[in-house]
This record gives sequence, C-alpha cells and structure tokens, in this order.
Amino acid sequence: MSVIYKKIKFNFMVVFIFFSFVSVDFCKASSECVQRFYPDRRGPRIVLNAEAFGFGPTAATAQLFLKLKSQMSSIAYIGESHTLDLQRNLPYDQIIKIPTGATDLEIREQLRGLVSEYTYFFTSLDFRYAMLARAEGFKVGVYDPLTWFWNPFPETAKDVDLYVAQDFIGVREKIHRQRSQFPERTKIIAPIVPALLRKHVLHREPVVLINLGGLMNSFIPNDVMFRYAQLIAESCEFALATSQTKYILTTNTQFAQHMPSRMHATSLTPSHIQGHLETARLALMTSGLGNLMEASAAAAPVVWLPPSNDSQGQQIALLKQRDMIDGSLDWADFTEMPAIDYFQPQEKVMAEIQLRMELVLATTEYQQRLRSALRQRIGSSLAYENASLKITKFIDEYGQGGIQDLAEMIQEWILKNEATH
Repeated sequence: MSVIYKKIKFNFMVVFIFFSFVSVDFCKASSECVQRFYPDRRGPRIVLNAEAFGFGPTAATAQLFLKLKSQMSSIAYIGESHTLDLQRNLPYDQIIKIPTGATDLEIREQLRGLVSEYTYFFTSLDFRYAMLARAEGFKVGVYDPLTWFWNPFPETAKDVDLYVAQDFIGVREKIHRQRSQFPERTKIIAPIVPALLRKHVLHREPVVLINLGGLMNSFIPNDVMFRYAQLIAESCEFALATSQTKYILTTNTQFAQHMPSRMHATSLTPSHIQGHLETARLALMTSGLGNLMEASAAAAPVVWLPPSNDSQGQQIALLKQRDMIDGSLDWADFTEMPAIDYFQPQEKVMAEIQLRMELVLATTEYQQRLRSALRQRIGSSLAYENASLKITKFIDEYGQGGIQDLAEMIQEWILKNEATH
C-alpha cells in the first residue's frame, strides 16, 4: 500500500505541476492575469486610433482590438468623428473623443495625458495622429491598406517604428523599388478579412444589403454628403420596389439617425456586415478596399455605387483591368458630365466628385437617371444565377486572414521593444 500511495502521490504532483505551467502560460495571455502574476510590472499598454476617412480604417481598428484585448493589460482609443461609432461599444479601458477640426496642439495635449500610462500607439492609416503621437514620446505603428495608392509615399511615414502594408496590386513591387522611403521595420500582410462562407447565389436569402458606411471623408462637407447618402438610399429603395426584395440599410450613426424612419437605417459592426454578405442575395456598396475584400471573401453579388473618393475610383478601375468587377455604377452613367480620371491629383478628383454630387442633388432628371441605372443593374444582378463571380478572384490572388498576422506582428514588435528596455 505504501508503494501504491507513493506512486499516486507522485503522479498527482506531476499533473499539478503540468497544469500550473499551463495556467501560468494562459494567464500571461490575459490582461487580468498580467497583474496577478507580475504584480510589480505593468503589461503592454497601447492606444489605438483610426483615420476618419471612409469606413475601412475604423473597421480594421475594431477588429484589431478584438485580437489584442487579451494580450494587453490596457487598451485606449483616441479618435474623432464617425470612427467612434464602432469603438464606443467595445470594452476599451479609455475612449478619448477628439472634436472634429481639432488642431495639432489640441490633439497633442490629449496624447500627452496618455503617454504616462501608455507606451505604444497604433493607428489604422492616420499618419497625422501617428506623427503627433511620436512627438509626444510614443512608440508608433501604422497599418496602411493604401500602400499601393500613395504617390508619393507620405514623407513622415518612414519615421514610424512599425509599418504594416496590406497586400494589393503593386504593393510588393513598390516597397522593393522604393525601399529607402519605407521604415526599417516594414511588413506585408494579406487582406485583413477573415474566411467567410461562399454561398451559391441560389442558396442566398432574398435580402439586399445597402452599405453606405464608406461615404464620409474630409473633402466633402457633411451636409452635402448626408443629402447625397439619403438620395442614394432612397434611390436604391425605389429601384428595389418592383423586385419585392427586402433590404437592410447600414451607414454611420449620424447619417442613420436622419434617414427616413421607414428605412430602419442602422450602424452595423464589421462582423454583422460580413454575416449579411455571406447570406444576402445582393449588396449595394461603396467601393472601399474593405468592402471589396469582404465581398470577394463571401463571393457576394455586388453592384458598386459611384465612387465617393479617389481611392474608391482607382480601386474599381484597377480591378476592372484584371476582370474582377461584376457590376458597378459611375457618375458618367447617369449624368452628362465626362468620366472622371480617378488617377488625377486627389484635390482635383475630390472637387470633381463634389461637383457631380451637388449637380445630381439639384437636378431632377439626373435623379431619375440614377434610379433607372440602379434598377437596371439590380435587375441584371438578381437575374444572374452563375456562382462564378469575378470578384472572388481578388481574395483568391491576395489571400485573407491578415488581421491575425497584424495582431501577432504588433505583439512581436512590443516584445522586442520590451526586451531591449
């Protein structure tokens, strides 16, 4: 009995020690356990941010937060305008709202109040905030989905501590060709969209997703953009009337509150939008890079709405050249104005887009043409029963799941920095 007892006691101790190590490893990955096992040390603390231009940057930051939350002892968000829509419902330790139009000095004052608590600052695309944070003493990282777009590359970007480019047409070639213009620690990830279900069009629900989340930008006044968003939403509703198809309308919180009540407009999270793209029979969306990626991952039938900024127009043009676009609508399709060259300087392109927006808002004939053009494209798409959509080739070529790689790169960056201090 004594020998058996000793064996049992020994086996129990082995199991206890094993689970103790497993428990420690698990807790090291949890913000709650950082303080438990290292009461005299603070774990990694990071401030997140997103550029207030379209929907893509703030959606990327929201997804990144979910990947980082268990790896950091504290996460704050600092930002402005509609970027707060997706962040305010997430369990950040702090959220700092910056008034729209704040000066560099005002933003730096807010950052100065955070730098004593937080070491790292990571932004989705906002180089202005990145440089202000660096000036206040943060270690700064940037996620940039528009590396392909910059001409020239933002001069201040080469000074950040971590630069993560999202793969797209010409990105790898550009970084290789202009290596001296990029930061020393430059990484490339696949599109950040997760793996989504690809349902055959015949197995999709008779629902249309109208996604206007990518309309906001700093070049076009909010009142003009809001009136245009309402016009687009009501035009889509009119065009869908004869198909007897239900629709879901999503936009930013500010716009949603002022849409007609019958439309039940709402602001949806990235995961909710992705879920609708997996099941909806059709989507009507702005051609932001995030929307393009998600539509490709879900093999979603889409009619792309007129570009509301230069990068949206360029992305559609580049993907059309590669035969990756199934259906789209441009300004020249329902006005008498010439087609826009979206590869012109940004200020010129944005001025031309605003001119057309205001012209359509003021011209009943153009509004009627818009509804007719939408009805024709919606009808063609709803009648299309072939599962091999062109948009699927995008993700097939560039991959997906980059959000996990992005989170791991940030963790590796922090670990290496902590090891040298």
